Amino acid sequence: MRAKAAYRLLVGHDTVEVVDIADGETVLLWDLAPGRVRRFARSVREDLNTMEAEEFIARWRAADADA
Repeated sequence: MRAKAAYRLLVGHDTVEVVDIADGETVLLWDLAPGRVRRFARSVREDLNTMEAEEFIARWRAADADA
């Protein structure tokens, strides 16, 4: 399943959140400086639109662990 069919991206003033569409649960959440949100959300959105769901979650969980 494509990531964009499984997850929804929510972008706030200082947060980027990935939510599972099926159950409404937050899967990934980043608190960022407001100046970083736009660029970071763009990167997440690009992957969301091009990757499979499992690949997307694995990549961004790894990125979250590295941060």
